Amino acid sequence: MTVDNNGTFTGTPVVHRDVRDERGSITLPTDPQGRSPK
Repeated sequence: MTVDNNGTFTGTPVVHRDVRDERGSITLPTDPQGRSPK
């Protein structure tokens, strides 16, 4: 989720599933331009 300084959503929340690998590390998906979410 992305929020502004007041905690208001600035975009549509998206659920990402299965982001942990076998060691427990988190791998976030990239957006269509290949950037990782912040």
